[in-house]
Amino acid sequence: MDTGTKISLGAHALLLGWVLVGPVFRGEPLPMMVQDVSVVSASDFEAMQAASAPPQAAPEIAEAPEAPAAPEAVAEPAPEPVDPAPAPEPPSEPAAEPEPPAPPAEDVAVLAPEQDTPVPQQADRIAPVPVAEPTPEAVPDDTPQETVTEDSTGDVPQPPQEATAPPEATTQIVTEADEPASAPPSAPSASLRPRSRPTRPVQTAQPTPEPAPAPQAEPETPPQEAAENVADSIAAAVASQVAQQQTTPGAQSGPSGPPLTAGELGDVKAAIGNCWYIGTLSTSAQGTIITVAMDMNPDGSVIYETLELIGFEGGSQQDANVVYRSVRRLMNDCGRKGFPLPRDKYNQWRKLEMRFNPEGMFLR
Repeated sequence: MDTGTKISLGAHALLLGWVLVGPVFRGEPLPMMVQDVSVVSASDFEAMQAASAPPQAAPEIAEAPEAPAAPEAVAEPAPEPVDPAPAPEPPSEPAAEPEPPAPPAEDVAVLAPEQDTPVPQQADRIAPVPVAEPTPEAVPDDTPQETVTEDSTGDVPQPPQEATAPPEATTQIVTEADEPASAPPSAPSASLRPRSRPTRPVQTAQPTPEPAPAPQAEPETPPQEAAENVADSIAAAVASQVAQQQTTPGAQSGPSGPPLTAGELGDVKAAIGNCWYIGTLSTSAQGTIITVAMDMNPDGSVIYETLELIGFEGGSQQDANVVYRSVRRLMNDCGRKGFPLPRDKYNQWRKLEMRFNPEGMFLR
């Protein structure tokens, strides 16, 4: 037979055996307990309880004895009314003075008691078990023994011997680090707790002062108007310079010629007004007036090396230096090219002192 047939026969045999033998090993069911119960209402249960309880004996009430007759009251004369004495007025209690506040007690921090740290015993000998210092009478020996004296009463006489004891020993070497450090003599025995901070006074808000009105800045002069003022000032300065040189004796080393005409002054005004730009100066520098001295060449150009600041008004030294630098730039750009001045009148304008005002320049 093949393997499949064998497996099938074996499975069928096991199934038949279980069907035949299985009920034999099955246990019998346990019997069910049944008990009779009767339902009783609450009224019937109370009646049954009352019937089973023994009757209680009624308490005997003793009759109260008759009270004796009260004797007849005899009328007594009414006493005369007595006026009560006026009660003395209680003394007024003095106003209790407020007790002064008790000063705050100083909190003292309690220090923990000092604990003695056990100090190891000092000895020259080290042993597993510490040994106390022997008595002076004992002889040092590794084997301890007691003192024995001659005793004639004993059964067995013993030879006399001296007491011996092992030398002093300790379990560890004691160093300076193991010795207890003595407390500093200035250490206090108790420390005080820090005092609490005092209450700060409440600061009341103060009204904020109104800010002072800012000074109004002066309106800046437009560049076109400033140029016109500068040109007019140049013309007036050149005319005054010519008049001064004509009235000064010995100032002329050659022919001075006639005075400058209005057309010549207009040419100088146009040349100066187109070169000097004061828009980059600060407000404080624009209020500073400086005086600059210079020498002129016959061709109308400025000798740049002869420029010199000889004075200032209305500002600080720093403001004067700022304006002076702007004048030097002016003379470097336009002064080297030369101004349209007549050569035949050179003795009248060869040395000039110009008064530069950013709001209107004046020459003299």
